[in-house]
Order: sequence, then structure tokens, then C-alpha cells
Amino acid sequence: MNKSKKILTPHDMLFKKSLETSEAAEHFVKRYMSAEILQLIELNTLELQHITFIEDDFKSSASDVVFRVDTVKEEKAYLYFLIEHQRKAERFMSFRLLKYSVRLMDLHQKKYKTKYLPLVAPFVIYNGESRFPYSMDVFDLFNESVREEAKKTLFTPYPLLDLSQYDIAEVNDDPWISSLLNALKYAASKKISPKALVEHLNVSLVNLATGGQLLYIEGIIRYINEVQPLEARDELWEELQERLQPILGGKYMLSIADSLRQEGMQQGIQQGMQQAARNFLANGLDIDLVAKSTGLDIAFLQKLKEEAQH
Repeated sequence: MNKSKKILTPHDMLFKKSLETSEAAEHFVKRYMSAEILQLIELNTLELQHITFIEDDFKSSASDVVFRVDTVKEEKAYLYFLIEHQRKAERFMSFRLLKYSVRLMDLHQKKYKTKYLPLVAPFVIYNGESRFPYSMDVFDLFNESVREEAKKTLFTPYPLLDLSQYDIAEVNDDPWISSLLNALKYAASKKISPKALVEHLNVSLVNLATGGQLLYIEGIIRYINEVQPLEARDELWEELQERLQPILGGKYMLSIADSLRQEGMQQGIQQGMQQAARNFLANGLDIDLVAKSTGLDIAFLQKLKEEAQH
């Protein structure tokens, strides 16, 4: 999304300046918006928004005009007009319109922190030399072989695996899935001990170890070690060693332990550098000097400085 501070093209100038006149805007909306939309909105609340969603690639050939309007239920909605000036029709017009509409919803939600997304009613004006040859149904952009599934995927409730309600015992027969879901569900929980955590993981990790899936096991171990509290990591490691060392051997477990120890040291050094940088910045040291002293990126230091100011 771009604020419309850019130099206006003749197309922008014509449409935006014309529609700044509320009477002209009402005439335009009444003529071209559907009867269903007109029944939902209060026309006398039309308010031109000084924003544009046109990407740089299209700024020379497209303009957009956005109105915010109250609904009859005193909610906010948007009327989005896309004006195409390019002489060659674009097949993906409906997809662009969908993207712009979603960006407008996103902008509204972020700005007003609303419970619901606003209605966005789009409309396209095409100014090509010949008839627009493409469908304005975005689903016609999908191959016919997957079109019906695309409709179900995009605009029906999305699938959700809610681990807080899911009985992971249902997948105990699959160590790949079981180990992953158990790690996600229990590793970061403060309500479970390291011993209980490893108990949840035990069968799946043992099965993976028996099958020689060392990289997958290492990934699980790294994750649970990372999200566990520092004070719990020794007990966690003792439990893991007890379960896995008889299968994987002492050398393998030792190599993982050394690797995790080195990563922990590096993480500690990095955290120390960041804290030192915060102290330097709080005492008014120049960002360039702090960057040279700590080796941290200037953009990251700028972010630390901004965080400290809020």
C-alpha cells in the first residue's frame, strides 16, 4: 500500500479530482455499484481515501480510487474502483483486484483494530481499445481440473489442527508425526516436567532411533532444548540420554551434547552483545560507534534504539 504522495498521472488527476466532489462521487457510485451494495451503505457518508494499492509496474497504466463509507449497521465498508488505461487487456485482472481488496482489509484492520474485516466492494473500469476478453471470476484463472477445489480451499473454512484439543495418541503408530506434534504441544509448556516431556516423546523417538533417523531426531532434540527453560535443560538431557543412548550409542549423544553446548555459548555471547548495545545507546552513544564496537548491524541497532524510546 502506498500513500498517494506520488506525482499524479493524468488518469489519476482526472478520476481522483473529479471524485473528490461528493455529488459526482455519489452519482458514480449509484450508477455502477450493485443494488445489493447500495442497500447496505449510507451514500451520504462517502469519504475519499488518499491511498493507492497500485504496484509500481502498473502505475503508468492504472489508477485506483477508494471510498470509505458507513453501512446501515454503522460499520465501515470500502468501495474500491480500479481504472485500467492500458490498451492491452490483462488476463490476471481479477487476481490483482483480489490482492488489492485484501490489502485494503488488512490496512483497515491494522489501523482500527476491528473485530471484523470490512466489506470491500470492488469495481473495474477498463479503457482498452477493444472488448475485454477475459473472465472477471478469479476462479477461472485456475485450471479446470482443480477449479472446484480452489473454490473450496480459498473461500470455505480452512482446515485446522488444534493441538490443545487433539489427542496425539491417535498418531502413535506414526513416529514422524507423533514426535513432531508432541514436541510442539509439550516442549514449551511450563506445566510439564522434562521427565514427562520425554515420556510423551519416548516411543516415537525410540522408533525413529531404531530406524536410524538421526537427523530427524536431532531436529526434535534441538527444538525442545531451545524452548525449555535454562534451569530444566540438564534434567531434560539426562532423560533423553537414558532413553536414546542404549540405541544410538554414547558417541552420537555426546556429539549432539557438544553441538548444543556450542550453540548455547554463541547464543549467550550474542545476547550479551545486544545488552551491551542497549546500554551504549541508552547512554547516547552514536549508532555507528556502537556498530563498530559490537559488530551488530546498524539496522538492528536502530530497531533497538526505537524499542528503547517507546
